[in-house]
Amino acid sequence: MSLVTFSDVVFSHISFPDTPFYRLVLETIDNPWVQRLRDISQTANTKLVYMTSEHSRFSHCLGVTYMADLALRKMSEDETLLRELKEWRDAIVLASLLHDVGHLAPGSHVAFKLFFSSDDHEELSIRIIDELTHIPYELREQIKLILKKDSSIPPFAWQLLAGSGWNVDRGNWCVLDSIFAGVKYGFYNINAILESLTITSDLHLAIKDNRIDSLIHFSVSRYALYRQVYQHRVILGIDALSMALARAIKEFGVNFADGTMRAFLSSSCGSELPLEAVFKSRESWWNYHLMRWQDIGNPDIVRDLADRLINRKLFKTIGHSEKAEAHLRSLIADAGLNPDYYLHIISTKSIADGDAKDSLKVISSNRDTVSHTNEETLRNASLSEVDPLFSSLQKIPLKKWLLVPKEIKEHYYDG
Repeated sequence: MSLVTFSDVVFSHISFPDTPFYRLVLETIDNPWVQRLRDISQTANTKLVYMTSEHSRFSHCLGVTYMADLALRKMSEDETLLRELKEWRDAIVLASLLHDVGHLAPGSHVAFKLFFSSDDHEELSIRIIDELTHIPYELREQIKLILKKDSSIPPFAWQLLAGSGWNVDRGNWCVLDSIFAGVKYGFYNINAILESLTITSDLHLAIKDNRIDSLIHFSVSRYALYRQVYQHRVILGIDALSMALARAIKEFGVNFADGTMRAFLSSSCGSELPLEAVFKSRESWWNYHLMRWQDIGNPDIVRDLADRLINRKLFKTIGHSEKAEAHLRSLIADAGLNPDYYLHIISTKSIADGDAKDSLKVISSNRDTVSHTNEETLRNASLSEVDPLFSSLQKIPLKKWLLVPKEIKEHYYDG
């Protein structure tokens, strides 16, 4: 009998059986720290391009938890893996639920770009996990080791959640974010991968070679999702506009900032934030500040940038060149605007640079029918060694644009 069932757009429904461990999972879901994730955006400014992309970190974390649980159930059907899986299974499931509990508003990863020089949401998650005293101490320590990717634990224990290439975290948001954006780019055969996962003799997560096609399908889907959604030039432009606003607040000040905002503005990294400020960091909190920063009495740059974000009066892109950059800088200055805030360079980034490291190993699905040499090769191979398409995804040329207000772009072409 199921303890509880959640509706889900990826799996149709998410169910947990009525056992002591899953009652602990449900208690953790009901914890205020996890419930807070309902007001943390999963995809930040994506909603300003893909209008239905308004889902939260909460739905993502539940989906990752369910996917991890499914993967562990499938692997447990192999009795030779039961001993290793049993020791880490509970910790992996709860780590999957809590891996993003340290995310901030606005927009998860975007918040760290706005306020800090690095994204250390994992460190914040670990601090928060120490507060969850309803979870037994030993289990909390295992969860923290998984999130740290600690070298003292079996690699598969953290690779299932955070290994390069495919993992249950990426495996969930690739489909989830596609559905809410209303596109098909991130779809792939989830079940085919889950059914072919295993563990190598040296305790690394691996996939059987008869399902390499599904893993390649995921890699191509993930790449397409980045190019068409996450790295859409309009979305990159909105992120740049948001970061410009954050810089303007720090440089010129504002006439309103609550205690939480003051804590953000005075901290050099996310891990310095008081947990009280982290808990109060919500999309509603950020949006309220944006509206207050539109008020008369704030610096002109702050008012203007806040207004552009609230009312979607976005900057426009022009293909990058040094000549165009110099000309635009001159036009912006002539218009009485500060080029440091009204001229930006945005670019796509490689998403696959680290995928060859700690990615799934590939092993033979039928060792009785391969030679000893081939068996050893497949047992230790990386995906990039087995299929050249995976390597080619790491060599896609990057794009770069200049970002300016609409009126400056029109003047640029009129001139």
